[in-house]
Amino acid sequence: MQYKFVLGLFLVMMALCNILRGQSDRVDQISADSISTTDVEKVFKWFDTLGYPKLADRKLVRVPIGSWSNLSDSPPNIVYGHVFLLRDEGERLAVFMLNLSECTFDKTPDGVLEHGELGFAVADLKKVATDRLKELRKISDEEPDPWRRFDAKMTERGELFVLARACNASGYKQLANELVAEALSILDRQTGKRLLIEALQEKIAEDISHAEMWRAVVAFGNPEISRKELLQRFREIEKHFPKSRHAKRAKETADILAKMVKEDESHAATKRKPFDKMTTKEQVAELIFQLRDQNGHQWSQPGSCNIFFDPRDGGPFGHAFGEKDSDRGSPASQLVAIGYEAIPQLIENLEDPRLTRSVGFHRNFYFSHHVLSVGNCAMTIINRIGSQSFNARSDTARTKEGEECQSTVRVRKWWVEVQRKGIQQALVDGVVVGDDNSPLQAEQLIQKYPDAALIAIAKGAQNSKSPWTRSSLVTMAAGIKGDGPNSFLVEEMRKAPSMRTRVAAAVGLLNRNHTEAIPAMIEEWRKLIGDSGRKRDPRNDEWVDSVELLISFLAECGQPSAIKALTNNFDQHSVGRRLTIVSAFGSSSNFELTSDGGEGVNPGAGGEGSTGKVHQAIEGLLIGALQDTEECLGMSGSWGGKPFDDPRVCDIAGHVLNMQWPDDFQFDLSASLFERDQQRIALINVWRKDHKMQLLPLPKRKVITRLPRGKVDPALQAIVLAKNESERRKAVAAYRALGLPALPSLNEHLMKLAKDHPAAAEMKSLAARMACIVDDIQFERKSVKPDNALSQRLQRLMNKPLTSKALVDTLIATAVNLPKGAVGVRLNVNRSGDDTGMIITVMLPKERFFQFGSQKGWRTSTRVRVGKESLLSSSGSSSLDYGVTVEAHQDLTKSLETALTSPPDKPIIARVSLVQEE
Repeated sequence: MQYKFVLGLFLVMMALCNILRGQSDRVDQISADSISTTDVEKVFKWFDTLGYPKLADRKLVRVPIGSWSNLSDSPPNIVYGHVFLLRDEGERLAVFMLNLSECTFDKTPDGVLEHGELGFAVADLKKVATDRLKELRKISDEEPDPWRRFDAKMTERGELFVLARACNASGYKQLANELVAEALSILDRQTGKRLLIEALQEKIAEDISHAEMWRAVVAFGNPEISRKELLQRFREIEKHFPKSRHAKRAKETADILAKMVKEDESHAATKRKPFDKMTTKEQVAELIFQLRDQNGHQWSQPGSCNIFFDPRDGGPFGHAFGEKDSDRGSPASQLVAIGYEAIPQLIENLEDPRLTRSVGFHRNFYFSHHVLSVGNCAMTIINRIGSQSFNARSDTARTKEGEECQSTVRVRKWWVEVQRKGIQQALVDGVVVGDDNSPLQAEQLIQKYPDAALIAIAKGAQNSKSPWTRSSLVTMAAGIKGDGPNSFLVEEMRKAPSMRTRVAAAVGLLNRNHTEAIPAMIEEWRKLIGDSGRKRDPRNDEWVDSVELLISFLAECGQPSAIKALTNNFDQHSVGRRLTIVSAFGSSSNFELTSDGGEGVNPGAGGEGSTGKVHQAIEGLLIGALQDTEECLGMSGSWGGKPFDDPRVCDIAGHVLNMQWPDDFQFDLSASLFERDQQRIALINVWRKDHKMQLLPLPKRKVITRLPRGKVDPALQAIVLAKNESERRKAVAAYRALGLPALPSLNEHLMKLAKDHPAAAEMKSLAARMACIVDDIQFERKSVKPDNALSQRLQRLMNKPLTSKALVDTLIATAVNLPKGAVGVRLNVNRSGDDTGMIITVMLPKERFFQFGSQKGWRTSTRVRVGKESLLSSSGSSSLDYGVTVEAHQDLTKSLETALTSPPDKPIIARVSLVQEE
């Protein structure tokens, strides 16, 4: 899922990607006067030979070119850009972009800009270019933004050059020189030096060829772009950029395409029998020829292109699963349907370099794209037919010139064995070996030769060294009809070495209505109580997954005794496991996890449609969990359209209750902390009322008694009527000393004060600072008790506006001198936005954070949010020494400074945690 990511590392990667695209730091600005106009004109003249639209007198227009949203339930933020108008076609708009691409958009009437449609407004080229220069010079003086120009295909240097050419063509020659000077000021990523005008053409050529090569490769994935057009694109790159690092690839691609275009023409001119009248061999040959049009897509990144994600197979792009463009499916799926008879011809095409319409990549925001060949498709099809995985990354190269690659050799060897043994025996042997391919072999064996499957699966399970493989084989056995698998499943449930396999066997037995699986799994769960999985197999992925499977079994088996087992000793489990238990009773529909530190929210199907004692047991578990206010730091996501960050166990319990029984239990997972606390107590009271128990009092909003007007009005007037800055500073300091009781009056006065009043800005800043006055400091229930030093340190924060420096200093000082029994510190800062100041909650944990590495340091987690806007979200590790330095918390300092200057009515949440690892 989304995220066992460390956002800090991700940002570093973004910065690296920007550097790789040539968007490096600038040095001192080169003077435009130092550049020879003749040299610049020479490069412009070369650019004009590349065949791009002439930019003289082209209108520059401002259009919305995309949108983004940082929350699933937030409206999109429209991103605008400036482009050159090529043609206004009434309802359509053809434009030329600074990245040298041509696009056609639908448009709306001027001034009506809607998400998904485009209007346009004419812009002033000179002003746009001048503003771009000002922006770049300002950016060069600031800390680099790793998100800036994210996903840009053209370098900034290249775009500046295109803008300069447009200015020059429109008569703004001095401005064009300034833009060129700015482009030359960008450091060369190879030498680390700024460019000389003599090298500008070479670098611009490299930048353009890179962007064009990227676009040309991606274009393979669009079947509407003909191979003839693709051929022309690559020939143009080969022709115009012969010294580019992409020149060789462009030529090789063009040569293959030229051959394919001729083959297309010949194939179209050849008279052939209807497909259903062909022999199987002829059908296979025809389908292999059609693989050149296989239009697979990539599902995730990083990842790889799946050739079966083709629209003709009901792929996920533009279709729901199962909705196909073709009754027969894609060529690849038809070859799979033919099966083993297609293998010989597929083998002969494993080295076929012809290119398909399937494009893969590592990540789509930098140029890692590649086009799958017909040979790649042939290998994938053989893998699927044979339920094997013959190809490995290291096998793609030939060992010697003229020799086949190792994966091809492996396929040929396998096919010889299949022909010698027969398909049945080959499948049996593939299952018995118990390797990663065995489950797929078992699936095919069950389909083709069910009578031979169970014995082979049992032997394969015994031989397997992998818990995943063994449990998969057990699951396969459970699908075999009849009573034959029962004794095998019981044996695996009782004696299999891994919990994953034991649970898989129990699931199989329960699906066969063998209820003895339930007490066996209850006993399995009992062994975990108080252990949290750390002593037996500490928090590795396989163990965590196994525990989640066990929880899902108990939650979904439909027995009150199983649910009560999850309820017993609930508090003894880790916070992550408690979240797993609670969330198992909620639907996985519309769930997305964006960051996860291990065990945590894992929706299942437990409780759906439950009645009677099962209903009561689930309700009792969830109501009890509403008392659990511990947070799971570093986790974020959305569920049912409701975003969450660092969820408390009680929050997820309230959300699941609302999902299961919305008429009885009202809860909003995305509400403020105070609102969630009110709602969860209300939920508890619904249950207590039904059970004739005394109701709990609802939390009340904190109220700060306002100072009387007679005390605040003179202080306000002193600020407003101050004659100079010195007087105003003294008046502001005096008002701030009045504390939170004076904040409401200040906010009311600000609403009436003219925006251009000399005191307005200072009073607005004063209101933001006063809204950050620390009014309360609390310790979490499970925290280690503070020592005197920490108590005094925290007391110094009281009744003062919180600053980023004060919070970071407190964090570091506490981590350096932890109270006895504490292994870390967590500071939670909350401001409700209701003029009641800030509350700091402190947690001194007793348990270290487990990690497998040999270098043990601090486990870190940081989050800053203002309203619904996330300013910072990161988690990771640092050394013990570095974690207690100011430098380690620069991102927190910067984000918190931004948050603390937000308007007083904006809620603020800040979390920072340092916990020692073990």
